[in-house]
Amino acid sequence: MKYYKVQSNRKKITSLIESFRRNLSNGEKLISPRPEAGKTTLYYYAIVCVNDGGLNEASVLAIKNKKELNCTDFESEKSAIKFFWCVP
Repeated sequence: MKYYKVQSNRKKITSLIESFRRNLSNGEKLISPRPEAGKTTLYYYAIVCVNDGGLNEASVLAIKNKKELNCTDFESEKSAIKFFWCVP
């Protein structure tokens, strides 16, 4: 498993969520914080857990602004998010 944090605009993040839903493999996960009501953000981000060499990893690698995480960083980022969109 590989862990990434990707940052992009809302359109690309929602596109990534839809792509994840279509190509979901066993154990893969995408979590993206939802903006609070009445607040907008310029950049959105998501943390993802993908299988090596899978279709979802290719989708993540296509995004320019990404950073590879380790498992503990992924879990700490995950616990810090209060409201989120999630693809199991």
